[in-house]
Amino acid sequence: MTSSPENAGMVELAGCTLVAGKADVECGCPEEEWETPWGYLHMHLNSGKPSDAYLDTGDAEFEDQVTASGPDTARAAIFVWAERVTSASLTPNTSTGEEG
Repeated sequence: MTSSPENAGMVELAGCTLVAGKADVECGCPEEEWETPWGYLHMHLNSGKPSDAYLDTGDAEFEDQVTASGPDTARAAIFVWAERVTSASLTPNTSTGEEG
C-alpha cells in the first residue's frame, strides 16, 4: 500500500476490506473496522481532534492517535501508521499490556 496523509483521497487499499462502518453512538464520529494484511484495524475518526487507531495483529496490539484535518485524511494517516508499525516490528504500546 502506498499512501500519505497528503493524498488521502488516493489511498491504495489493496488487501484491505472494510468490515463495518457506523457513526459512534455518543459523539457521531465515523468508526470503521478493517481487515488488513497487518491485522484487524479499528478507527475512530474525529474532525479537528486526534483520531484513535487500534491494531490487533494476532501477536501484538498497537494503539495510537493521529491528528488530521478531517476523517479522510485521518484514515489515510492511520493506514500509513499501521503499515509502518508492523513493518518496523516496533514494540507494542505498553499501555495495552498485551504482547505476542
